[in-house]
Amino acid sequence: MHPLTQCKQQYNKLTFQARDVGREVRHAPAMSMNSQDRDRAIDTLEALLQSLYTCNHQVTAKTAVDKLKTGMTHGYRTFLCLFLSPFSIYLAVCLSCLSGLSVCLSSVCLSVCPSGCMSVCLVCLTVSLRSLSRASARLSVSRAPRATRAQSARGARERASAREQARESRRAAEARRKEREEARAQERQAREREEREKRKRERARERERARERESERERAARARERAESERERRARERESERERAREKGEGRESDEREKERGERSEREKEEREREREKERERRYRVSAEKRDIESDDTTIQTEIQSQVSQTN
Repeated sequence: MHPLTQCKQQYNKLTFQARDVGREVRHAPAMSMNSQDRDRAIDTLEALLQSLYTCNHQVTAKTAVDKLKTGMTHGYRTFLCLFLSPFSIYLAVCLSCLSGLSVCLSSVCLSVCPSGCMSVCLVCLTVSLRSLSRASARLSVSRAPRATRAQSARGARERASAREQARESRRAAEARRKEREEARAQERQAREREEREKRKRERARERERARERESERERAARARERAESERERRARERESERERAREKGEGRESDEREKERGERSEREKEEREREREKERERRYRVSAEKRDIESDDTTIQTEIQSQVSQTN
């Protein structure tokens, strides 16, 4: 006989045995059953499950789903709940009401009966409790097989390991958060240092401009002194020329006109020089005020940006 055909026949036989047990406990929950009947039902479930678990690699997914749909359409309050994966079929039942539960994960039965009963995965024989007091009132843990207690201890160790891993994850997340905060603080400090350096460079440039303005004023003063000395020299030369002209017998009138012309020319030159000096001083004063205003605006803008970055 083909292995798949043999497995299907065995599957059908186990399904009918499960229906028989289901009929017995359909209207008689585990709390109303005596201990012998309940132990017999649990032993039957274990035997059925071990058989299913042994041949589940040969049962096709389609066959298992079809059988599950057939059992559910008949309306039986069955205790079988099949969950298919690429590798195994898992079964979990509630030991109190014998109702089907959810899938067993990572060899630890995490399923809980919706009514709050105690549940057990008959694949890994691991007990899961929603409420220990409620479950102990319905079924003593001592009735579970020894393998169930060992598996429960292993499940507790795995859950403790999972909690430790969660704590490690939280610590790692906290460390990452602190690293991000430190990085932001270092970035903020770098920006502040950069702003300080920028302000320092700006003050140095302002001092350099002030020195340039001072040197320009000194050059202008020296130029005025040279112009004054040059005017005095020309005046002395003209005076000497007039003296020589008078000595040669030139007329007083021409001398007076020459003198008057020379004085008028000197006055006009002096007036133009004063006007140019006033214009230069006015332009220098306007440009200095403009530079001061721009420097104040730059300083205020820099301080505002620094305050905004510190606030962030």
